[in-house]
Amino acid sequence: MAKRVVSEEALPADAGLSALGILMRLGGSIALWLGVYGLILALMQRASLLVIALVAMAVARSFLHVRAGRALWGGQPEAASRVWAYVAFAVLHSALIVPAVGEVPPNLRLMPYLGVAVLVTWPLVVAGLMARPNARAVVAAMRASRRRIFAEDLNITGVSALMTALGTVGVLVMGLMLLISVQSDALAGGFVGWLGILLISGFVLRSFLQARSGIGFLRRGDARAFRTQNDQYILVSILTTVVVGILLLFLTLAQAGLLGLVMLVPVAGCLLSWPLIVRDVGTVELRPDLEEEEPPPIQVGRDRGLVLLGMVLLAMGVLGGVFSLISLLIDPELLANFTRNSPMQPMEGATWLGLASVASSVWAGCECIAMSSRLRPAVAVNLAITAVVTVLGTIAIVKNLGALNTLGGTAAAMRLQITLVAGVQLVVPLALPAMATLQALRKAPKVPIRVDEVF
Repeated sequence: MAKRVVSEEALPADAGLSALGILMRLGGSIALWLGVYGLILALMQRASLLVIALVAMAVARSFLHVRAGRALWGGQPEAASRVWAYVAFAVLHSALIVPAVGEVPPNLRLMPYLGVAVLVTWPLVVAGLMARPNARAVVAAMRASRRRIFAEDLNITGVSALMTALGTVGVLVMGLMLLISVQSDALAGGFVGWLGILLISGFVLRSFLQARSGIGFLRRGDARAFRTQNDQYILVSILTTVVVGILLLFLTLAQAGLLGLVMLVPVAGCLLSWPLIVRDVGTVELRPDLEEEEPPPIQVGRDRGLVLLGMVLLAMGVLGGVFSLISLLIDPELLANFTRNSPMQPMEGATWLGLASVASSVWAGCECIAMSSRLRPAVAVNLAITAVVTVLGTIAIVKNLGALNTLGGTAAAMRLQITLVAGVQLVVPLALPAMATLQALRKAPKVPIRVDEVF
């Protein structure tokens, strides 16, 4: 039997555990598909037993990742034990990879260590989020009552905020790519060229529908419209995935053969991971095991989706900090050398600004997760610092690309490609901090607003 407890504080009733579950499902699903492909590749290439074993462990780790995420998202009483099992296995897997890192070229010596950092950072973040007093209290309540506890809005608000940010980025970036493709010689490529144009157009539409669905719920709190618009988004996502499969089929049959065909399944899995999560979030009330005699209504939570956004900001900030720390530990001059040789070289103090951006992201993430009184200044500072770093870095990149003239082609084509690079550099880093700031500025309802019961 399901039970939804309505929180009387700013935090969701489940202390953000289901938001963490959604992020774990997303990251775990993508890692699982990539791991399956890596395992098949290792077997086909007859890699050493050590490599095969480590990749197989990565697949198992991803499975535990998804399993724990599903349990958290569903508010299951056994969720905590599954999460800690994942954390323990993930740390063990990461520790085994470190000795396996062999000699690499000097210019790539950081890559294996940064890869290990990615592997170990997230489980540590998960452990920290699970160790919060509020999270422990919710876990204890679920275990004692053997009932499920959910956020008031089933995390539709947080997912909508993330959909808005991701969709906006997708529309701008894919729109620029479509413009470049149309004005280039892509159409001269025959069937494959036209298929590529169709694919990029499909991704533009997919991103637009995603952003529309997210913005719609944030503005009106209409669960019925959210479900309807998500159905359209998911349909287009499936169609674009089919087009990707057809394009890969043509390209790989001519060049990669069987190895390329094997890639079709993990690519499709990665492309559909987020749409399937969005589908589940929008239809969670239809699941029989979550229904009571009288299903409780969905409500717009007071956290305005900031807990989920905060978890993403925290993970990004911690990962950036770990990258910097590893760089300094391996070679104290490496970070400075990277700054001097990077496109941001004309920007004085780039290293310190980058570290300030990382620190502000961690701060903003922590304040969002706690829904503290310092939330608004924290996200505003994070947005301001990220904007400064992003704008100055973009200006430096555009200047360097224009001076080097390495992109080739006509002047018009080069301008378009520089525009694409600048657009990506500007939009991607700012999307999440901007979304968090907008949501933080919105007034929280004194009493959770009931959304029309539509399920």
